[in-house]
Amino acid sequence: MLLSKYLRNFVPVTKQIQSKTHQKLPFTNLLNFSKHPLSLNFCSQFAFQERLRQGHYSNELQQLIEKNGADSLEVANFLETTSFDLNKKGDYDDALEMALIAKNIYRDKKMSASEFILLDLISEIYLKTKNQEQAIHTLEELINLKETLHGAKNPLNSNLYYRTGSLYFHQGKFENALKNFEKAHDLVHQTGPEEASKAIYLNYFIGLSAYNLAKFEDAKKAAMQALDYYSDKGDQKAIYRCSHLLGLICEEMDDLDGGALYFKKALLAAEEVYKPDSYEVALINYLVGKSEYRLDRTDAAIKYTTKALNIYQKAKNGFQLDIADTLYNLSLMYYKKKQTDTALKNLNEALELYSSHKMKDEIKIAVALETKGMLLESLERDEEAIEAFSEAIKICDAHPEQNPKIAKIYFNIATIYSELFGDKLEEAQDYAEKALKIAASKKDSPFYREAKALVEALDKNNRNKQTIENEDDHVCDDHCKHHHH
Repeated sequence: MLLSKYLRNFVPVTKQIQSKTHQKLPFTNLLNFSKHPLSLNFCSQFAFQERLRQGHYSNELQQLIEKNGADSLEVANFLETTSFDLNKKGDYDDALEMALIAKNIYRDKKMSASEFILLDLISEIYLKTKNQEQAIHTLEELINLKETLHGAKNPLNSNLYYRTGSLYFHQGKFENALKNFEKAHDLVHQTGPEEASKAIYLNYFIGLSAYNLAKFEDAKKAAMQALDYYSDKGDQKAIYRCSHLLGLICEEMDDLDGGALYFKKALLAAEEVYKPDSYEVALINYLVGKSEYRLDRTDAAIKYTTKALNIYQKAKNGFQLDIADTLYNLSLMYYKKKQTDTALKNLNEALELYSSHKMKDEIKIAVALETKGMLLESLERDEEAIEAFSEAIKICDAHPEQNPKIAKIYFNIATIYSELFGDKLEEAQDYAEKALKIAASKKDSPFYREAKALVEALDKNNRNKQTIENEDDHVCDDHCKHHHH
């Protein structure tokens, strides 16, 4: 089939959305986030005095202030105890205000141990009220204070670095996350072999951060150390996480066999510890299906991907984008089996879900439309194919950012137009040039070389076509003159 040679150029399978491929960091599960955003603006001594005058606080506190002074230890102790109680009750505004004032009193009196306790509490309150920036700032303040007093090599600080790294990770600041996780890892190692499990746990997060920074060799090394440890321990949940991550890393390193192996290992572990209809089991079936497809094992790919689809569709949570991605992948798999009608049915369902989702991902819609054009063309439905291609191009033209998926769409449609539609060679050249312009940011990539070759071939082709047309015009002119005489 003429189009089969293009199949490898098409975005073969949409990548799983990144935020869904990783587990949430475990410490967040311990927190009950407040549903109400707070205006945390009464932290100063002045505001404290004002609210005292307005009778905002208990008589006991007011009496302590009158007797001992507003910056006395008695007042700080009372504020500290009360802030812990209020935090437990969920009264975060007052808990934070009291903790901040008590911390400042302890700092003025150089009572570091008491200040440590309050900084820890303050970071926890900021986290509960979803103020991650302030939580990070407070943890870093606590680390600096402890290191100033006890030196930089204190193993007890490893947990603070881990918590800070976790918060940076959640913000997508992977460079900062990695630095903190590595620092925590180094400190834990100093405490000796009894802390080996903590060091390995941190290896997983080091691998995860390095993966998100495209430092794949470092990521693989850290994740493999973690997997070896957990395999010895028989910890299936940890084996699932580490194998899942290693599968993603191998894919990025173009080690497709390695990726398939780790995803299957993750699937076995997931089936041990998660319910058969869980998101984890669905997701890992999806990823195994994707890797089987890329290894040309299409029947196996369809089996795993269909299993993922069935679980997603039964889920009450309505994983609309996951269902759309899975249907899209199935359409490519059935197309590869030459079951084009089934492929087109799945693709149309995927397109409908992509288009109706409240978080509309236009690039995914464009990729799906380009694939739809390819399927329709293989069914010789030329007009509908060109309509789908045109819609895909319209979306790409509206996205000026340098997106490699957009470059691939321009390139693929340019290739198809140049091969199959003689009247669309100029459009093909225009799209090829757009692909080359985006690809130029990575001039050492194979895709840049392919796009450059296509532009040169089309340019030459269009020049030859122009020359032939001009010669035809001259022949016509000569003929007309001769006829006239």
